[in-house]
Amino acid sequence: MIKLYTAAGACSTACHIALQEAGVPFETQIVTFDSGWLETPEALAINPKGAVPFIALGNGQYLNEGSAILQYVAELAPEKNLFPSKGIERFKAIEWLNFTATELHNGIGVLFISEVLVPDAASRTHYRATAHGLLAPKLEYLNQSLEGKNFILGQNFSVIDAYLFIVLSWAQYVDLDLSKYKNIVSFQARVLERPSTQRAMKAEGLLGV
Repeated sequence: MIKLYTAAGACSTACHIALQEAGVPFETQIVTFDSGWLETPEALAINPKGAVPFIALGNGQYLNEGSAILQYVAELAPEKNLFPSKGIERFKAIEWLNFTATELHNGIGVLFISEVLVPDAASRTHYRATAHGLLAPKLEYLNQSLEGKNFILGQNFSVIDAYLFIVLSWAQYVDLDLSKYKNIVSFQARVLERPSTQRAMKAEGLLGV
């Protein structure tokens, strides 16, 4: 059986949602960053990168990096059409997966560690304002791309939507106001109400049981 190592609300939660959506048997181990477990010999033997997500495939093999795991999970349940399997549609999906990882995940993620990156308070204010400014056109592009669509690839849910949802949910913790992006706001609400999202978030303690 697959085992997912995840931290509540981290990018690994997207993999948790994807597994719930795929409907395949799996178990989870929820870890916390401040516990230090990811840096223990036990964890590093499984994933030398010392980060989540990573999954044990049940055959002695392991897989890490969220984008790879999301595509792997989608292939476990081809009937669910969670990621295009061929043609230009597949490459468009990879394009969105990469955009989420490089532009949004990284762009919002650095705001979490601004106190570490920029110890001086005055300089940090400028740094955060600059980071917000760099994110604005990317969020506008995403907002426009969601116009007339339920999800990023169209009307059907994909594993990319799980990733987008989690990364965008971080905005509330870094003073990033998404309210002016009406399509993003609607998208977030739409993904949140899915049973797969509810199950994953409840299991990780992110929603009331």
